[in-house]
Amino acid sequence: MQTDLDLSTDYLISSLGQTSATVLSALLYNAFSHDAVTRFVNQLDHDSKALWKLVKGDVRRMESDDGLLIVDDSISEKPYTDPNGLICPHYDHCKEVH
Repeated sequence: MQTDLDLSTDYLISSLGQTSATVLSALLYNAFSHDAVTRFVNQLDHDSKALWKLVKGDVRRMESDDGLLIVDDSISEKPYTDPNGLICPHYDHCKEVH
């Protein structure tokens, strides 16, 4: 299962445009159907506990006393940017608007 996750992650990181299960399936010469890719992604746990379990080994291997890793998942407000294929509106919890 880890190999499938690595493959999916590498695809998302290396893609320069829109991504889809259909394109990933085609890149793999249809070794996995697009439905199989979708089912795989939907079965993953998407919480901080699952993420920590996934990355803990790597973090511990790189851990040192003379550095730190900062993860910033904030979304910068861009009120004058029109939505397009790459940019979409996000819910603003402070203003309670989309």
